[in-house]
Amino acid sequence: MWCFLPSRSLVASLLLLAPPALAAVDAGDLLVTDQNGARVLVVDPDTGNVKVLSPRPGGDNLLVAPTGIAMSDRGTVYVVDQSTNQLVGIDASSGAQFVVQAGGGGPVSVGSEPFGLALRDSASAVEFWVAARGSAEIRALVALVGLGIASSPLVQDARFANARGIALDGDVLDVAMDDGQGYYTVALDDGSIGDPLLSYDSLIPGLPPIDESPDVPAWDVEPYLFDVEVSLLETISFRTALSLRETMLIPPGVPVCKEATSRIVAYGTSFRQFDPIDPTSFASGTIEPADGTPLHCPTALVTGLDGALYATDSAFSNGSGSQLVRLQPGAVTQTEIVAALPDAPGGVTFPGGLAVAPVSVPEAGAGGAGISLLASMLVLTHSRARARRPS
Repeated sequence: MWCFLPSRSLVASLLLLAPPALAAVDAGDLLVTDQNGARVLVVDPDTGNVKVLSPRPGGDNLLVAPTGIAMSDRGTVYVVDQSTNQLVGIDASSGAQFVVQAGGGGPVSVGSEPFGLALRDSASAVEFWVAARGSAEIRALVALVGLGIASSPLVQDARFANARGIALDGDVLDVAMDDGQGYYTVALDDGSIGDPLLSYDSLIPGLPPIDESPDVPAWDVEPYLFDVEVSLLETISFRTALSLRETMLIPPGVPVCKEATSRIVAYGTSFRQFDPIDPTSFASGTIEPADGTPLHCPTALVTGLDGALYATDSAFSNGSGSQLVRLQPGAVTQTEIVAALPDAPGGVTFPGGLAVAPVSVPEAGAGGAGISLLASMLVLTHSRARARRPS
């Protein structure tokens, strides 16, 4: 008779892949990281109700300056912290936090000064991509059932020292750059870098393209598909919407925003219905609020489960007056304030990351301990399988 006690690092790794944890989060809720308040907020887009998801009273707080955030289909919330260089998992039913561990033990590497976080689920794995500013890289993390989580650089390039938001866009990653560097794409298969903001002269196709990236301050990026009919002969297809704000930064990275230039802009290609001179022509369009009220300091952008765009916006560059805004792009953009984001204890809220909950996860008390039991069983199964392998 023997007993197996799994290590905390292995259990933490397997929490990535267990069935949904029990959480006080509903599908479609918006998750907001508060960099100043070292916390995660959850907002109900239907009622505007705001609550602190983590930490909760009496609980330990591993967050110092949380930025990128994502939630898996299995029900766990993940946050990268640019101060501690860690990936933190959150059990949303209790608000309890844990540092995600590598398969061999120790915190999994997310690079230096991680800011953006993207996530994709599959049947046997959870994949993460991190935009790490300090190490100027896009880092890929893969968690496999029973095998922990591994991390490696997908691509390293000096341009990514300006990286902020990151989003999965088909077979590429969109990465937003601050300081007026536009945004770039990174291929998932080989890490090759593309520049979507190249403008071609449709009348003289032989001319080299003009790089539109400089002077485009992109602070977050979100794939969003919609068309705008310019005339009877021309439709512009916008593939990617960017949350934009003033390009200037004051060290050590404090943004300066101007209401007149803070806006959300969509970028895409021009397609001429009857005369496709150059189908790769660059085009852009501003998503303006219906009432003409400009945005102030938009920081993050996400597509809700209702198909609308959601953005965090602050009245001032220090984060004061932060709110969550819903935009319905179309012939006239319908805009409304969903919720005011409450100030953090001892300071103001500065929203750094925004994500949508893909699943509903019930409140604690409906069997939440099952995740730890299942994680232990997976570790035990994996250990027995290894013991049976021939040497």
